[in-house]
Amino acid sequence: MAELPIELNGVADALACDKGFWRSCTGCHELNEGVPTGPFSDVMKCHLGMGCFECGGIGAVWDMTDYAEMGRYLALETPIAFGLMAQGHIPAVEAALAEGADWQEIGRRIGWDGDTAKAYYERHVATEPKGVDHG
Repeated sequence: MAELPIELNGVADALACDKGFWRSCTGCHELNEGVPTGPFSDVMKCHLGMGCFECGGIGAVWDMTDYAEMGRYLALETPIAFGLMAQGHIPAVEAALAEGADWQEIGRRIGWDGDTAKAYYERHVATEPKGVDHG
């Protein structure tokens, strides 16, 4: 194997530490329908761009983000709105339930199928932190 330029000597060791990775530069690397167009670097283990100010001319940037940790944090700190909550239907569903409406009527009021509305509401109730006011 050819000797690496001196500036790349520590790249393999840095990758082996599993504390980051090289990723294609967003400033100069292009995709064609999701497929990388730049050459793949066996040293950096990513596709390279043409080089720009964002990457210092090398076509890749070092990313030390711990995406697993970020995912855990976001899951704990940021409630993910889905279904009824995302569409703002929780207050209407709860008002209809307080009136004694059945799920078919609730579904009709919010433009959903009643069984689907019930399933999403039950999921919402099971995952909603206690004491949250939607009013």
